[in-house]
Order: sequence, then C-alpha cells, then structure tokens
Amino acid sequence: MEKTGYLDYGTWCVATINKRDVLNEANLQTAFKMFDKEDLGYINALEIANVLGYGKTVEPEVWHDIIREVDTDEDGKINFSEFRNMMCKLADK
Repeated sequence: MEKTGYLDYGTWCVATINKRDVLNEANLQTAFKMFDKEDLGYINALEIANVLGYGKTVEPEVWHDIIREVDTDEDGKINFSEFRNMMCKLADK
C-alpha cells in the first residue's frame, strides 16, 4: 500500500480474504489440476515450468528446486497431499 491514506481495492481484497475459505478442498483440487494437465496425480518440474515459467527464461534447476522443497516423500514429484501442505504453509505466512 502506498502511503496515500487510502486502501486500493486489490489491497483490500487481499487483506480481507479468509484464507481458509479460499484453500478449501475443491479450490485446491482445481489449482492442482492446472499443473497436472495429464491427470496423473502428481506434478513434475516440467509441468511447473509450463505454468509458472510460461514466456519467461528461467534456469531449469529452479523448477527442480521447487520440487525438492515440497516433495516430502522424495519421489521427485509433488502429489496432491504435498501440494495442499505447501499451499496451507504459504497461506500462513
């Protein structure tokens, strides 16, 4: 927020959204499916790059780093449970 004394609409929306309402199971499933286009039940580094890196030049290692950070069972991909945990942790920050 700029120090104008006013709150713009976007900032107000972010400040007033109940994160738990947004992070319901249906919304999380929809978000997960944005990455898991082949409906395999997991997200790999290429799928992350296709969604988050579209039109950008980013080193491939960045996408693998994301997998390593979220992949708690260390199978090299993100399943829905890992995705949900990541999203909830991000919402708590």
